[in-house]
Amino acid sequence: MDALAHTDLPFEVLLERLKLRSVNGRNPLFQFYFLYQVAFLQPRELRDLTIMPIPTFSVGTPFEMQLAIIERRDSVCAQLEYNPDLFDAATICGVLRSYELLLRDAVSNPDLQISNLKGPTFAKTVSQPEAVVHEYVSPRNEDEAKLTQIWEMLLDLPRIGVKEDFFQLGGQSLLAAQLVSEVEKKFGATIDLSTLLVSSTIEKLALSLRKASSDSSCVVPLRASGDKVPLFCFHGGGGHVLAYREMADVMPDDQPVYGVRSPDLDGAQKSTSVEELAERYICEIREVQKHGPYQLCGMSFGGLLAYEVATKLAGEGEEIGVLALFDTGNPAYYRHLPPAKSMRFLIDTIVVRSKKYIQGLTNGDMAAIATYLREFFKRKWDAFFWNMNRRISRVAGRPMPKAMRDNVRMFDAVGTVYAPKFFSGKLILFRAEDRTAEYRHDPALGWDAVAQGGVDVLRVQGDHITIMEKPNVVDLVRQLSPLLNRADVQKGNSSAWSSSPPQRPAYYAENVTKSFADVDNRRTNLRMNIP
Repeated sequence: MDALAHTDLPFEVLLERLKLRSVNGRNPLFQFYFLYQVAFLQPRELRDLTIMPIPTFSVGTPFEMQLAIIERRDSVCAQLEYNPDLFDAATICGVLRSYELLLRDAVSNPDLQISNLKGPTFAKTVSQPEAVVHEYVSPRNEDEAKLTQIWEMLLDLPRIGVKEDFFQLGGQSLLAAQLVSEVEKKFGATIDLSTLLVSSTIEKLALSLRKASSDSSCVVPLRASGDKVPLFCFHGGGGHVLAYREMADVMPDDQPVYGVRSPDLDGAQKSTSVEELAERYICEIREVQKHGPYQLCGMSFGGLLAYEVATKLAGEGEEIGVLALFDTGNPAYYRHLPPAKSMRFLIDTIVVRSKKYIQGLTNGDMAAIATYLREFFKRKWDAFFWNMNRRISRVAGRPMPKAMRDNVRMFDAVGTVYAPKFFSGKLILFRAEDRTAEYRHDPALGWDAVAQGGVDVLRVQGDHITIMEKPNVVDLVRQLSPLLNRADVQKGNSSAWSSSPPQRPAYYAENVTKSFADVDNRRTNLRMNIP
């Protein structure tokens, strides 16, 4: 209470001024959160109607541990959510049992002071690993000195050694994008965000810059160690493979993971197609792995690339061990929807958006609506401006200026016109649970029209973006890992097609193999009746 009586700054202002960053994935200001509240919903009976609250579903927490005590009519429920990277389930169950004993002690002896409550003792059975501390190493050449200045400015730290890791110092995707921009200004060289995954220290990044002129490979190792068949992850609309960093972190230690990033394209003179990109990527993948079985995956636009690479390799008689798409739809299927399905898709889209706006108006959340409208018109303007500059650059016969290039716009245009061919093997589709409602009618997102070996649909918590972020990506990897390195690989064979394949597959939905795995929400509940 003394702390509350001396508050001079709102908490969010304090956070901004302190500028504390996470270290080794831990944030000192967001470790534990406790709340106690009476349940908003209680059981009700209205004549023949009985209303019962249903259990909530976890959407994740920014804290290392969050304990919510919910008081209901007949019981008190303790709901503990935690970061599975820091705690295991056995530890959490032990914490809850200890907390229950303390509460029962307090109830049985209400006059006992809190400081006199005797909590259980835990035997220390597992030694805690010590944090890796790097000895400070100052810059040893001009390149490292320039990079050190950039890092200290972006991370707002007084001193950074050349062997310290960008992400462990608190770096994230937004700061990484700023770093790329600053490197281009100071060095006159363009690096991909993917470079930071394998060159996350000043020492390694300086070396990468020196080698950049002679090394233009699109395949970058996210984890090169391990003796299993590599998993190749294709870039999304941004052109980089930064989205796969957390997935690679939670993969088994013996599983090699490679990212496939885009080449330098301007969208005007250096335009491309999914088919052309696939041809180039196959050549570079074979520098790492000569022959199959190949394991391929891709998120969003990367799923289209993974699919096209798989069809080309299968057509050459190569084995495809795994083809996994992360929330990627078949663009040709949605381009050729029958009138009835097309109308239903449009109506669902309008209804979902309208409900969102009406709810915002009802709640008086005008700021959120204004933000959405501002972003909506900005996207439209940016798209118009990019298309106009692309046309001008093509007419002038000159590359599009770097300041006006936009990988997301370019690859969106490339993906929109892509028409997938038949694939003779099985396709694994990981669907985001929070995908917008207009896609709910097609479990396979149109891939069952072209995947002749069938489509397995697996569900992952999160939306189109957050399925690749912790804790959701932990569940994705849990479902993906058993599918990798299996003996019963698929053998692609060009004879799976007729001698004269149709120009466009018949896009209709028939049988889709569904596999809905139980999702571990990383939440442990304790229900106790306290008199």
